[in-house]
Amino acid sequence: MTLDPITTEVVLNRLRETTAAMAHALFHSGYSPILRESQDGSAGLTAADGQVIMVGGGLQFHSLLYTQAVTSILERYPVDSMREGDSFISNDPYLAGNSHVPDMVVVTPIFVSGTVVAFGVSVAHKADVGGLVPGSPGAAAREIFHDGLRLPPVRYWTQDGVNAELEAVIRNNSRIPDVVAGDLRGQVGATRLGTQRFQALCEEYGLETVLQAMASLIERTSARVRTELAAWPDGIFEAEGRLDHDGADTSTPIRFHVRATVTGDHLSLDFSGSDSQTSGPVNVPRATAQSVSLLAVLAASDPTIPMNAGVLDAVAFHMPPGIVMHPQYPATVNSYFPSAHLVYACVLAALGRFNPARAVAPAGLATGAVAIGYAQGRSGKRTVQYELMTTSLGGNSQHDGAAML
Repeated sequence: MTLDPITTEVVLNRLRETTAAMAHALFHSGYSPILRESQDGSAGLTAADGQVIMVGGGLQFHSLLYTQAVTSILERYPVDSMREGDSFISNDPYLAGNSHVPDMVVVTPIFVSGTVVAFGVSVAHKADVGGLVPGSPGAAAREIFHDGLRLPPVRYWTQDGVNAELEAVIRNNSRIPDVVAGDLRGQVGATRLGTQRFQALCEEYGLETVLQAMASLIERTSARVRTELAAWPDGIFEAEGRLDHDGADTSTPIRFHVRATVTGDHLSLDFSGSDSQTSGPVNVPRATAQSVSLLAVLAASDPTIPMNAGVLDAVAFHMPPGIVMHPQYPATVNSYFPSAHLVYACVLAALGRFNPARAVAPAGLATGAVAIGYAQGRSGKRTVQYELMTTSLGGNSQHDGAAML
């Protein structure tokens, strides 16, 4: 059956509304300010094989994390072992692909007529999952074991409710257990809202129609990216940047390097010229590095192109194991964010040479965060508070940048 364009757009708009509602539920159910106010999280949908369909919320760089998260769940829990009402969690960057240990992944299978046809997924920061310091990420970390409690893919919720024993383990490893448990339950609720709305859409339009619309979105996205790349000149451009240090050896800068090659309608990004993974916590997991690179591709071509699996079809990556943006276990990754910013900046700088009209001046690169932990005087109840800061943004040929602190 060939789907007509109007029905396709109606279904896709319903899916967009679904992911927006998931993100809204995630943030408005948040216990912690970092989720409720800073909105450090996302929620969206993948196909049954983990291909990203849509990401709701501002953190579009979570896109490829969704795929690795679903894949890791499926490796441990095949679809024939899943039941309606199940929700799975993990926060191990080397398994689920989350950017660092405080980012918890929730994956909820979506059943239609007894078959898993998609997944509701959410990635959201938890205010404290143990580790060396309040808030978990600490500059003194030298291996992943310092970053906090790590959970492999595990079933957290069933149709009978929460796995109380697992939740007790999570609570016992957090300085603020009520906040973390509340955020995690809200995250599950966001994916379940997506499940309900996806099922309602399938009931209204039919499963085949919905799946065809999803496939059409990925195909159209891939075609749009390839059209943009085909308009660029063939060639090779390189860019690099440096972090001052890794937090362990404060005398040695860390080099980030990308070599971008355009051939026809295809782009390859080679990061092999970058420095090796570090002892300090500034390593960035591969899925995150690739996701921010894809965002740079869209920024340098057409930012109206949606972020989904179709973007990856036109872009190839070379990230050898053991470099700073493809660290190997048990390297710590808890302060990945400055590195992710620098990966994005390097890719954007290289691509700006192909398409100067969309070139963007360098930004301040990294956000900063201060985590403050203390115990209240009378009750002794522990509190962890985050203060997030960001820096100025670079301008382009049409607009000034944004000045901020």
